[in-house]
Amino acid sequence: DDSSITSPVVRRAVSQTIKVINAIIREMGTSPVYINIELARELSHDKKERDKIKKAQDDNAARNERAMNQLREYVDGMPSGQDLVKYKLWEEQQGRCMYSDEPIQLERLTEPGYVDVDHIVPYSICFDDRMANKVLVLARENRQKGNRLPLQYLSGQRRDEYIVRVRNMHISSAKKNRLLKES
Repeated sequence: DDSSITSPVVRRAVSQTIKVINAIIREMGTSPVYINIELARELSHDKKERDKIKKAQDDNAARNERAMNQLREYVDGMPSGQDLVKYKLWEEQQGRCMYSDEPIQLERLTEPGYVDVDHIVPYSICFDDRMANKVLVLARENRQKGNRLPLQYLSGQRRDEYIVRVRNMHISSAKKNRLLKES
């Protein structure tokens, strides 16, 4: 159902893609194992740049597979995509809540109401759903933070300790900048 797609251009592209995939299935007599779609913007890159992008994608897929295998030890059944995001953030933050610095128990990572993936800059403000705008926090910390930036939420010694912790983390500068954004 493409009723949630509001752009007519995107709706047409999705519709055409579905038609092509259905034609491939009819031709092959079965569903393909995978489909590789290259966008026109990727064709503007030279081979070296495309190879670099492909390597980064392959590395990310391998990291995701390793993380999923580790998650299976703690989750009954197949871990969800959200479980994978939580695990990757848990690793990035060395198993600690970003705001309180309390340890987050890996065994409880998928337990409902225990931890949340929080948007550093609230999604309602920036509509940024990338990993660079996400942290793992205890659910109670997320409720208290609400629709504010971390530095608007934290105060006193907790705020000072948070700033030092963020500055010493091995994360992208884009994520650091978001975590230390004042307003």
